Amino acid sequence: MLRAILGSMPRSRPISRPIRFFLLCLASSCLISCAGSPAAAPTQSAEIPPGSLWLEVDGASLHYSHGLPGGLARARVLLIHGFGASTDCWRFLAPALLEAGYEVVEVDWPPFGWSMAPRRGTDPDYSLIGRPEATARLLWSFLDAIPGSGPGPWIVVGHSMGGRIGAWMASQRPASTRALVLIAPATLGTIGAPALGASPLFRSALKRNLGRYLSDPAFVASSLARAYGRKPRPEETRAYQAPLLRPGAQAELLSWTVTASERKEPPFAAIDCPCLILWGTRDRIVKNQGSRLAGLLPSSTYIPYPGGGHVLMETEEGKVSADVLAFLAAQGEPKAGP
Repeated sequence: MLRAILGSMPRSRPISRPIRFFLLCLASSCLISCAGSPAAAPTQSAEIPPGSLWLEVDGASLHYSHGLPGGLARARVLLIHGFGASTDCWRFLAPALLEAGYEVVEVDWPPFGWSMAPRRGTDPDYSLIGRPEATARLLWSFLDAIPGSGPGPWIVVGHSMGGRIGAWMASQRPASTRALVLIAPATLGTIGAPALGASPLFRSALKRNLGRYLSDPAFVASSLARAYGRKPRPEETRAYQAPLLRPGAQAELLSWTVTASERKEPPFAAIDCPCLILWGTRDRIVKNQGSRLAGLLPSSTYIPYPGGGHVLMETEEGKVSADVLAFLAAQGEPKAGP
């Protein structure tokens, strides 16, 4: 959640400031994936969330958590964080869903959080790495491979860039998607500028300066303040900064700059499941376009949050949990799986 990129994420015109563009073009990506297997965790540290699990999917080591309710689950929910974030951003919504009887999976999509990106040689089509469309395919393969998860459709919840990934997921497997929840989603417009990302001069400058930005708590805190609409608490800053400083993270971030772009939007007309859109009217990261997005989705409900910022599930946690649970309860029994 870095200020420079997030501030320009929804823009479709070229980004003039190199660092700002970099943090934008890293907004997403992964590979076309297939079978999964257990993966080794990175070097343990106090910041890694308790109960963390890892699964290797086509060369990527995906960090996730898997919560099961005491009885029969009402439905299964996948939570997808936004750019620069991790599973920590769901620390309020995930427990609320679990307490209400839902099976909950939270996942870090590489190169963010505690997930580790694949080597170039493991992806049969490396040109797709960096695009939300490809990340969506990776996450479907991840869900197919999770140990102990039975058949049936998923409720997909995505925030910011995770909302774009979630929209792609719903369009790729309509029969496997029971409902879609989009929180301040970066679904509209284009992402990235490949020519700048491939520039040797740009990459050289970025390589020299990236570590300084990521290791500066003041920089991370100021980025969060823009997203939160308030000064972040020290523990919030640490939660965002820690995975950005894990071994190998900076190299992964640099390697993804070339391909982290996407010019086409998710095919909204192909999304036939019920959709909930939550968006703050004072979002300084992704300009509120809730009404427009609701008009593009065949079956959607838009709830504006007057005065709300970008990271609603952290700053308006009680209302977000209540709105999401009410929406899901209204969906009734799951439709038949594929």
